[in-house]
Amino acid sequence: MTRYKTLNDLADQATSFREPAIEYLRERRLRILLVTLPRNAELNPPSWIKTPQQLVGWLMSQRTPQALLHYFADLEDVAIQASDLVLLRLARQYRQGMKTLNIRI
Repeated sequence: MTRYKTLNDLADQATSFREPAIEYLRERRLRILLVTLPRNAELNPPSWIKTPQQLVGWLMSQRTPQALLHYFADLEDVAIQASDLVLLRLARQYRQGMKTLNIRI
């Protein structure tokens, strides 16, 4: 039994399977964030942006609070359609934070 377990144990290879999947999800989320940018925004994100949090931080310096609130509402809809709970949580977190600041659409 021990020999079978050691020969077929994938625990050592689990990270090799997990890392590409995690990287793929990060890239997918970043693409979704970029696609949801308003068409008339004419924003060209810098090349140093690699994570959703970096994009949102940069976007906060580029847009008005009302535009950001619209963006996060759109992002929430797209996250629901894409079944991405991490993006949904991110959109709701930022929307809730902006609502506590009494920013109106």
